[in-house]
Amino acid sequence: MKTQVWIAVCVYVLAAIVRKELRLEVSLSQMLQIVSVSPFEQVPLDELFEKMAPHSDTLTPCNQLMLWY
Repeated sequence: MKTQVWIAVCVYVLAAIVRKELRLEVSLSQMLQIVSVSPFEQVPLDELFEKMAPHSDTLTPCNQLMLWY
């Protein structure tokens, strides 16, 4: 159990370092999701996040009703 906690802490710290070094706008959770989806792609990290990051001008409004305004 201790090993799993330390591995999770190390992954979080490494992700935070990469995010800061690459000056990424995505959150850490989004960044970790992107990395977990594409573990075998041989693409530099900055290109991976650049092509996977949603662009605000291309987003279309969804049909989901808002619960809180």
